Amino acid sequence: MLPDYTTLKAEFDHLFIVFIGKRIDYHLGFLAETPKHIYHEGDGRYPTYRSGEIVYKEMDLASASIEVDTREITSMSFNEIMSHLDEVAQNLASQIKSGFIENLNEALSGTEQNVDARGQKLSPKIIIEVYKKIEMDFSTDGKMPNIAMLVPPTLEESARMAQKELYDTPEYRDELERIIQEKRMQFRAREASRRLVG
Repeated sequence: MLPDYTTLKAEFDHLFIVFIGKRIDYHLGFLAETPKHIYHEGDGRYPTYRSGEIVYKEMDLASASIEVDTREITSMSFNEIMSHLDEVAQNLASQIKSGFIENLNEALSGTEQNVDARGQKLSPKIIIEVYKKIEMDFSTDGKMPNIAMLVPPTLEESARMAQKELYDTPEYRDELERIIQEKRMQFRAREASRRLVG
């Protein structure tokens, strides 16, 4: 009877899980930098907004699998195995992205954080309106957070041109800086209030 190599198999299982996790982050791009929260089973798994509202929504399921002919397994190289696992990661990342956008649209629907461009072309004015709607947290030395714009491939060029015009035009650039300074002051006021309450 051949040895089972239980410990070795467990180590490979761990390696593959870690690999898939890292590749999911790679395929998620900047979305991988968003804060992550672990929700345990029970009543505590529902997110709560700052307003105190509890969102009673079930978690979205993301799952993926691969099929490999058993006759091929013995001749597969390590790189080929990892390539199959990367396909799983890419599939999962795609589902997570879609779910993120759908949930974001649902959460913002009907709130004051929406900006309706009313069919207008993406422009510096619209980007500035978006900045006005964002609540920002700053670092202890006052640096603003990294902000990313998520657009479909058909709008990538328009987004690049609008951002370039935003930073190249003094009028738009000054307006944006004024908004950021206002957000910085609002953040400091929130932090001061939080410390007083705490």
